[in-house]
Amino acid sequence: MSKPVGERVVPEVKTEVQTEEQEHIVKLFAELRQFEVLLPDGTKRMAEIRTATTDEMQGAEAHQMYIFKERVEGYTDPITGIIRKSPTRDNMIEYAKEKGMWSEADDIQLTSLDTQIATKVNKIMLGGISMEEAHRLSVEIYHHRKEIAPYYERRWAIYRLTANFAGEQAYHSYLCVATAQWLDTSERIFADIESFQKDDLVGNQVLKHYMDVMETSSDYVNPLTPELEFFRDYNFMDKKGNIYDFNKKEVIMNIFGPAKFAGFTDADGNVVQPTGIIEDTQDGG
Repeated sequence: MSKPVGERVVPEVKTEVQTEEQEHIVKLFAELRQFEVLLPDGTKRMAEIRTATTDEMQGAEAHQMYIFKERVEGYTDPITGIIRKSPTRDNMIEYAKEKGMWSEADDIQLTSLDTQIATKVNKIMLGGISMEEAHRLSVEIYHHRKEIAPYYERRWAIYRLTANFAGEQAYHSYLCVATAQWLDTSERIFADIESFQKDDLVGNQVLKHYMDVMETSSDYVNPLTPELEFFRDYNFMDKKGNIYDFNKKEVIMNIFGPAKFAGFTDADGNVVQPTGIIEDTQDGG
């Protein structure tokens, strides 16, 4: 009989890091913030994304609200010259249904999958269940997330049409312009948003790196979902992202894609099954 899981299966997210790890993170982000820019004359120059000041953050928020309001009240399409209005996040699904981009059936399926994920995650987080059941639930949650992903991708595509999204893009453009500077002189690369938007070559490089920095920061804060933390912390996952069955005999899936092994044989032609997770796979996190 399987032993029950303790009070909590998945540990709470750590709010403090060890000094050595903290130093490593600081060094990592310092290096990440610096990058090389290809200039129009073919030469290259080092640049960096520095930390935004409080005033710059407030300026970005004000710019975000200005663009949001403009999109809601009406703006001139730069390509067609037509006056357009954007839906908001609150009415984007109603807008999408009118345009045939979303349906009631999509609502029902998305709600169903969301509910199943939330219910099963809650069971794992509360604990008091067997390891075998926790493993089964984690596998089911993982597959539910695969099922739900296309719905959220479509929702994301719809959200990109909203005034909220336009405002968020404006926010990041503002901060990108404010914080991007040449490494050797600490001078701003762009004087203002207009010059940033006109310089496709340098502007695209700087914006891409700025977004890479932002996304990397976000990924570090919340790298794993609860079910993946369970697989990792209870030694059901190896460093290649393979997830093993409860008996740790076979790979049942891979977090980077489906595990589709054709099979392997030994010298006598016998099928060789995976033997489990190697000793150093658990990072102890």
